[in-house]
Amino acid sequence: MEKRLFFDPAPYTLRYDKTIIYCNLCEMLNYGFTYTSQGISMEYQYVDLHCASLSEPLVHNRHLHPLYFLETNDHYCDACKRTRADYMLDCDTCNFSLCFYCATLPEEIRHMSDEHPLTLYCGGKGNGKIWCDVCEVELDPSKWFFACFDCEVALHVQRALGDFSRLLPGKLNTIGERECQVVLNNLYTRPFCSHCRSRCKAPVIFKDNGKDN
Repeated sequence: MEKRLFFDPAPYTLRYDKTIIYCNLCEMLNYGFTYTSQGISMEYQYVDLHCASLSEPLVHNRHLHPLYFLETNDHYCDACKRTRADYMLDCDTCNFSLCFYCATLPEEIRHMSDEHPLTLYCGGKGNGKIWCDVCEVELDPSKWFFACFDCEVALHVQRALGDFSRLLPGKLNTIGERECQVVLNNLYTRPFCSHCRSRCKAPVIFKDNGKDN
């Protein structure tokens, strides 16, 4: 099945991968169905379903004006405040841009930190300090974050979703020479991460099947 995506004139083919794929637009890990291009440039070789579902102009609920695809060497995302040297979604009306990661964030999530859904908050100038309930580090209110203001719960986007939020728990994957399983990090005792050498706070993690924890 082929599809024309709005950011590239080359056709993309839908395929199913049993290995983990790195999306060239949002830079998220993904497996399962993905779009791939066999074009000459191979610039966007792999595109996950989240990015492939976007259209141009993109009407985003967190911005008043439509957004358009932009290739850039030095552009600033207004949601995460990071400078990107690749691909953005840009507003022609005002000075506003989104990276593909932020453009594909869910507007509402469930998290173990609160019984209610957490809503994506688009930031602004806050009057008081806001602290992340997961890492206990102060939030920058100008960046997007998830919150339930009724319960006074707020989370950094990265703490709420982690790096593996688009991987299905229970699946086995080979990383290097290790067989790892995607698992939910929902136990009372958080596992010790062998990479960052600290207690893992991400909601979805990799578990090395060759080790007990």
